[in-house]
Amino acid sequence: MTEESTTENGNQKKRSPLLRVALLLVLPVAGLAAGVFLTPLLLPSQAQADSDEALEKDLPEKEEPPIVVNWPALVVDIPDQHGSARHVKLVLSLETNDGQTEKELQAFSPRARQAILGYLRSQKYEELMVGGNLDALQVKLQSIAAQRLGPQRLKHLWITDLVAQ
Repeated sequence: MTEESTTENGNQKKRSPLLRVALLLVLPVAGLAAGVFLTPLLLPSQAQADSDEALEKDLPEKEEPPIVVNWPALVVDIPDQHGSARHVKLVLSLETNDGQTEKELQAFSPRARQAILGYLRSQKYEELMVGGNLDALQVKLQSIAAQRLGPQRLKHLWITDLVAQ
């Protein structure tokens, strides 16, 4: 006999049946636990697949892109609360739905630009530019433009650039 197969008293080593049972129980449980934890990481869940499917159904059917008329920049001096002039550069884009309306928007644009410039000059800088007033300003400018251009022509007005000093 070799040294490895004998113990100090000369008996052969025997593997414990308890060790065999433990290995037979631990390995499958460990595999099951790994499967439970790794499966969601490796495979998309049904909830995610359902969510993706719902988002695709909510998308509009091949919506026609809008026609956009980009105005040249408006540069205006707006008085602040101390009476000093503050320079504001504003670029607006007008959105419509068809080519005929695009031509009409371009033809009537000077009227709307003049009305918007007049409105901006009559305001105080702090009221227009401080805080979260950009959305309110956009709504007001859209209302002014719609009055001058005709609400049927103007789908939306966007503030595409704003610089205030």
